[in-house]
Amino acid sequence: MIESKSILSVKSYISSNYTDITYKMREFQRDLVTLTLLSSEYLYIGYDKPINCFYVNLNSSLTESTLNLEFWNGSAWSTCMGLEEDTLGLSRSGFIRFNRDQVNQASNTIDNTTKYWYRLSTSNTRTELILAGINLIFVNDYDLLMEQPFITMSEFLSGQTSHILIHNSVKNEIIQYFRTKDYYKIDSNGLKQDINIWDLLEIDEIKQAAVLLAISKIYFNQSDAKGDIWESKSYEYRARYLKIVEAGSLSIDYNDNGKKDVNENKTNKLNTFFMSR
Repeated sequence: MIESKSILSVKSYISSNYTDITYKMREFQRDLVTLTLLSSEYLYIGYDKPINCFYVNLNSSLTESTLNLEFWNGSAWSTCMGLEEDTLGLSRSGFIRFNRDQVNQASNTIDNTTKYWYRLSTSNTRTELILAGINLIFVNDYDLLMEQPFITMSEFLSGQTSHILIHNSVKNEIIQYFRTKDYYKIDSNGLKQDINIWDLLEIDEIKQAAVLLAISKIYFNQSDAKGDIWESKSYEYRARYLKIVEAGSLSIDYNDNGKKDVNENKTNKLNTFFMSR
């Protein structure tokens, strides 16, 4: 079950009406939302602090468009700097990335909900846009292809259209691993709190580990007998994953403000921000 502190707020603004689709977008492939999004209409993505990346999972394939992403600067909507988006204007699933420190970024209230909101629109109308989740994963199927070119063939998908559920499982396992390593953040009362996905300041720091763990899980699902080739391959990739993740360190949003402060760089793991066991 997904943690409540890991959920993005998601609202559509269509025909001058807001619709809260947070619950349906919180987990990948569990629920589908089909809508038509005109170029003058929006999806709002919000969280309790600034973020710099999220993943949009689609069950539709549309023509390419241009995606616009804006943030609230305290008085008006402003274009997000550093936008890199893989969805080609919500024509396919992909990551939407942008700079973490937008100038004068502020929280605001959308449909009676106060968050740090990002406003998403496209240059062309998106007809029959089918949303199958908006949250965060560390890698997607394309990243796996760099390691194993055949990993998206039908025999590895177990009846699914992608490995999105595997990627979600990988995300949860990696977060739990670093929690056991005593990575944490401090709340407004000075108390230690578990980290969640939005506390990782740079997800690319664990990209290779996530690729190897995903392939290990996929191969394990292929195994139908103890000691067969798929189980052996699974263990091989998990061993490679463990080697990387055990040597790794993360840039964590220790003070929970959504910004990458100088003392939160991973090279400072052993300072007072990260108390190793």
